[in-house]
Amino acid sequence: MSVRTSGTCHARSGPHKPHNSLDMIDDRGGIVDRYDKTFCAGDRAEDTDDLAHYSPGGHLGAFEIGRVRCGALICHDYRYPELYREYKRRGVQLVFHSYHAGNIPSETFKAMRKQVGAENRRFNTEGTIPGITTLATMIAEAANNHVWISCPNS
Repeated sequence: MSVRTSGTCHARSGPHKPHNSLDMIDDRGGIVDRYDKTFCAGDRAEDTDDLAHYSPGGHLGAFEIGRVRCGALICHDYRYPELYREYKRRGVQLVFHSYHAGNIPSETFKAMRKQVGAENRRFNTEGTIPGITTLATMIAEAANNHVWISCPNS
């Protein structure tokens, strides 16, 4: 069986904000599980970033591709190694960690590149501190927990 992940908003009942989720979809189009982004970025008033639009989740999703047990994470969750540890505890061997690092305004991107400095870009093809640290942290957390990782960026 093949399984694919697809980003979605998982609606909740009542006045609650939806979850930012990844559905795990089998080759027949059925949803086999779902991961809800656990750690949403934003301020305490929930007026900024993820928290302005989403509620944090508490559901880790896992699925199998052949004999490989897989899990999924979303974006900002990379900062929380306990999620990788919990997947490892559940027998996950491969984590798909989807994230979106795009649509940065041109002036913001230029300022971020300046912060890194041209002399340092020869060490890393990414030109911004988030570009350098995000992927490196995901890979390090996977390695620390003895799981494989796929880090697709939009």
